[in-house]
Amino acid sequence: MEPSNRDCLNDWLLGSEPAATTLVSRFEHRLLGFASRQIGTSARIDPQDVVGSTWGSFFDGVRRNQIQAPESDDLWPILVTILARKIHAQRQRDLSQRRDIRRETGNSFDIPMNPAPEISSEIAWLQTRLTSLSEREWETIQLLLEGHTQGEIAQQLDISERTIYRLLQRLREEHSQHHPLQRVAYSDLVLEEFLGQGTFAKVFRALLSPRAQPVAVKYLQRRFWSNQLAVRQILQEAQIASRLQHPHLVQHRGWGTTPNGGIFLVMDWVEGHPLSHFPKGDVSFICRVGLQLAEALHTMHTAGIVHGDISPANVIVQETGECVLVDFGFARFFNESAHMGLVCGTRPYMAPEQLATGVTNPSTDIYTLGSVLFHVFTGEIYQGRSDPNFPKVLQDCLSENATQRPCNAMEVAEALRGHFSSTTNFR
Repeated sequence: MEPSNRDCLNDWLLGSEPAATTLVSRFEHRLLGFASRQIGTSARIDPQDVVGSTWGSFFDGVRRNQIQAPESDDLWPILVTILARKIHAQRQRDLSQRRDIRRETGNSFDIPMNPAPEISSEIAWLQTRLTSLSEREWETIQLLLEGHTQGEIAQQLDISERTIYRLLQRLREEHSQHHPLQRVAYSDLVLEEFLGQGTFAKVFRALLSPRAQPVAVKYLQRRFWSNQLAVRQILQEAQIASRLQHPHLVQHRGWGTTPNGGIFLVMDWVEGHPLSHFPKGDVSFICRVGLQLAEALHTMHTAGIVHGDISPANVIVQETGECVLVDFGFARFFNESAHMGLVCGTRPYMAPEQLATGVTNPSTDIYTLGSVLFHVFTGEIYQGRSDPNFPKVLQDCLSENATQRPCNAMEVAEALRGHFSSTTNFR
């Protein structure tokens, strides 16, 4: 009985070079056929070279734990994704000479290059997306990747060509939303000041060419570059940010990679002070900030996104009195599991169920909003004791029972708008 593809990868990781040879023999002919069909008569790209580069990136991704065999044990979608990206990249560069990458012909493998972060991201998206395809849809995709025409597939699977067209159109639309932010060239950034770092990233103030606009740049720390989950998370942060437009949410400019392969995000620079900078006891200030943050959270929740980490450090108040929520590092889509298996958030402000299980949802965001504003208002971390001057709707946010909190963030915003609508300087 032949070993599975997963077994071959495990054996190769343990030092068995014949296991890698076995894998190459299983897919080499199909990869060369796909590359030849995609490249056509182009004299600038050699199918064998680009397939060799594909194998190099694949094995290096496996070694770095950026690529794993799926439960189906089928490596073809992963390999063809890498191959297609490489063909596209070489076409874009319009090389005048063939890339000098050796193709393995003996018993050992030289891994010549790392998989680019965007390739790792494409694979992460592909693996996630394929799990939700029906059996017939998956068969359709397999036949397309093998080079069959839509007419041939329709006849073989006894479906209409229109059904195939609709499937492809849906996948294209989903993929176009995968990285909607524009790429930012690393050479366009001039770092000015180190601002701080968290668990996974460092943040700098920088200038962005060509207009020398001040921006904030968030870099994934080097020790996480080979961590597939960390890479996926920072790219998801870019994806989430691109879906959100609100005056009280920081706007993202794009993402990019350093010359060494590190991923970074570029955001608008927000001039101001963190929420913790302001004096306690100002009810009007608390209501104004609470209203703005509740409206921002309503936008996020309506988009199916949970923030997960509201804290005084993540809220910047400008001289105009407007506040901006500036960090989406722990944001995630509804019903998504905790990041990297961690309980994420700032512990003094987290809802009881978030502390206990790591779960985040709109209700935990509402609790955290109340908890942060209670701290700013009283100067104390909330520990179950209320303050008679603290707005009732914000006190309701702090209910230990999630069902007794406001139903949604807009309910909080409307209550705060009415609470002090006639107060001077309250908008």
